[in-house]
Amino acid sequence: MSIVRSSRASVLVNGSLTFEFTCQRGLRQGDPLSTFLFILAMEALTRIMRRACHLGVFHGIQVGGSGPLISHFIYADDVVFCGEWSIANAKNLRRLLRGFYLISGVRISSNKSCVYGVGVEENEIMNLATAIHFLRGFVGSFFWGGTEDVDKLNWLAWDKVVSPVKYGGVGLGALRDANLSLLSKWWWRFKTNQNALWRKVVWSIHGSGRGWNCIPVKLSLGGIWKQIASVSRLLGNFNMEPHKLIKANLRSGTGINFWLDWWIADDTLQNLYPLLFNLEKNKSCLVSDRVQSSLQGTQLKWEWRRSVFSDVEQVKYAEMLLLLSAVSTMVRIRGLQSLVVLDALKSAR
Repeated sequence: MSIVRSSRASVLVNGSLTFEFTCQRGLRQGDPLSTFLFILAMEALTRIMRRACHLGVFHGIQVGGSGPLISHFIYADDVVFCGEWSIANAKNLRRLLRGFYLISGVRISSNKSCVYGVGVEENEIMNLATAIHFLRGFVGSFFWGGTEDVDKLNWLAWDKVVSPVKYGGVGLGALRDANLSLLSKWWWRFKTNQNALWRKVVWSIHGSGRGWNCIPVKLSLGGIWKQIASVSRLLGNFNMEPHKLIKANLRSGTGINFWLDWWIADDTLQNLYPLLFNLEKNKSCLVSDRVQSSLQGTQLKWEWRRSVFSDVEQVKYAEMLLLLSAVSTMVRIRGLQSLVVLDALKSAR
């Protein structure tokens, strides 16, 4: 450190040099010693990461069956960490960097750091970044008024800050929840804006997918819509059934899928009668295709793959007919449009 502290420098202000002063720490720009000082610091970080991988604290990426274990890359003044995708692994990395800061004084800037995932959904990247406080640190610094070098006193726990007001919180809201809500809103728009051009484009691309979900998606295709459709899996982590988030208020039935949408009973007909759903030829049929009502009465029109039912299928078919008998009058009396209401999401706000 005597080499560092013995150097003197001056600042050029408006073309004039100031008085020379002694450098207390760090090196001048372009100093040949800067590279060696960086190597000394990064050597300590490398040893920490190797030890962490050896003890199983951090799981890097194994190249091949017997190839090297890669945990980080260092280039110039940047470091790239790579490892198995898990929140536990990311949190352990965060703890290791905290320990490195306490030892060396080199602080990792959360605001300048990025999280990337290979073969990972955008929502999972957002969740992991929130879990290791990359996003929360940025919002927290803005909320409390702190900076990278100066921390201000936090008067409330962060969970209280992001909690709704009716639960005793401040109501700021978490970025993860806001992102999840905005993505879920597109489900609502897909169901209500049935004549919109963007919906027709989405249906033409994803409507022929193999999966029979309330929101069509082709998993083989990337893009924004695949991320929107992945909301169903994220909501499942909160014990919310995605197919029960949107309930249709039946009127004419021209905009409601007979099997895939929740419009009757306590679940979709696809889940209530899976045997009959497998026999259906047109699994994307509408209610108006199967239940046709007029002033003279109601008729049920079916398109089965075979005309002979097994004993179990016959029982299920009789149960479904009994369920639909109470629906036919409602279809005949009410108006000529279908209105979708998002009951579950409204109650969750």
